[in-house]
Amino acid sequence: MSKTPFIKFLAILLFASPVFAVVDGRLVELKPVKDTTIYSPTGGITLNDVTEGTVDIEGRANALGDYLFAGSTGQGRVTRSLLQFDLSFIPSGSIITGVMLSLHANTPLTGAGFDVNLHSVLSEWTIGTSDAGPFGAGGEGGGGDPTPNDATWNSSSLGNSVWNTPGGDFSLTASATTFVEGPGIYDWTSPQMVVDVQGWLDDPITNKGWLLKADNDQDGSARRFASGDNDRLGDEHLLCPTLTVTYEIPEPMTLSLLGLGGLGLLCRRRT
Repeated sequence: MSKTPFIKFLAILLFASPVFAVVDGRLVELKPVKDTTIYSPTGGITLNDVTEGTVDIEGRANALGDYLFAGSTGQGRVTRSLLQFDLSFIPSGSIITGVMLSLHANTPLTGAGFDVNLHSVLSEWTIGTSDAGPFGAGGEGGGGDPTPNDATWNSSSLGNSVWNTPGGDFSLTASATTFVEGPGIYDWTSPQMVVDVQGWLDDPITNKGWLLKADNDQDGSARRFASGDNDRLGDEHLLCPTLTVTYEIPEPMTLSLLGLGGLGLLCRRRT
């Protein structure tokens, strides 16, 4: 292949993909294909255009906001976040050897930290166009009006399907736990996360992503993290969620990953 067609191939790959990955040998860094925060309902009267004057049953959502949350906010809502990653950049049949999720905590809150758990999600979920930012109540802690297709506290896809259990369907056993305190970069990594990703790679239909949940999400404190949509925040978009995966390729498999090591770390941008 001449250099010109190869360069054209890389350009098509870069700009056609909704999520960009950096592939370096047998390590890949991925940005989420979708993420959102679900907020528990308060039981009060809603004000949004769709359900104005009705009891707050669905809670709030934040599919396109700049932040993800875990814990209970100053608005009296329990928050949990959902993230999903596209693993198609990893060759089929690969053996996963390491997995790490990195999140940038930028919470304005102070005080004692707490454990934040990562749980594998068991049901399909979708996102709509809800957006609590960029300067929403409580720095997005109050959430936004849920829109059709949003994952909410009660619905995995608003207007289409509901969770079996309000607050999300997820494995009760955490895949990983990290103690989160003040601002900074926090990592989740464990053998169970390797098992999760290996299973998703081998059977992509089972890839429902992870749910981020405070160990005790009723205690009146929450932590805020940069989301995959935080491009409104200038340089902070370089710190959006990153999943780092290392893997091995058993012989006699072959790779076609030449040139992908030059792809930049870019967050997806909303359409």
